[in-house]
Amino acid sequence: MTGFDGGQTSFENYKDGVLAGMPRLITCANGLGLAQNYEANNRLVAVNVGSLRSVRLEYDNQGRMTGYAWEPAMR
Repeated sequence: MTGFDGGQTSFENYKDGVLAGMPRLITCANGLGLAQNYEANNRLVAVNVGSLRSVRLEYDNQGRMTGYAWEPAMR
């Protein structure tokens, strides 16, 4: 995808398995990678922001997102 300033953002999806079609990696125009991490039930649980930080998502028993936390990246 091309932004108004000409920068390119690219999207990669999982190709196989239960995550087929789900976003795997978004690479922003500035080169920053956003890598999505999922649980077995296809629920997004974290997004690695580059190689140093991660946003961890929290859910309640009904599957509603209830919070998030910044922490060192999941490797």
